[in-house]
Amino acid sequence: SQFIWDNVKFKKDNPNRQQIRYGTRALRDGIGNCVDYSVLLSQFLINLRIPHSFIMVATDKNQPANYNHIFVVLDDYDLPIDLVIGQDQTGKGNKSNMQLYKSVPYFKSQKLKVI
Repeated sequence: SQFIWDNVKFKKDNPNRQQIRYGTRALRDGIGNCVDYSVLLSQFLINLRIPHSFIMVATDKNQPANYNHIFVVLDDYDLPIDLVIGQDQTGKGNKSNMQLYKSVPYFKSQKLKVI
């Protein structure tokens, strides 16, 4: 986690052109958002054979169906790892005021194939 934090600076995507970067791309570009951080962390965890899942969450109580944030959870420990410290894909929010109004499992690492 610290390696990712030190080498990939948070930068929100253009709202009209959301991107999901492969881990190598996020490292090469040195930028990413919550999706990119989660994908890169997942690639490390896959190589370490650590079971994990992605969780998508809604952080706006007025839009509970708008899943605007994603992070990784270590399955064996039920431990969330949120590398953007509470910022959603728009770059808003911080861990002191972010509340999760609704969450949904996205998929397990066993279903993710990374080349």
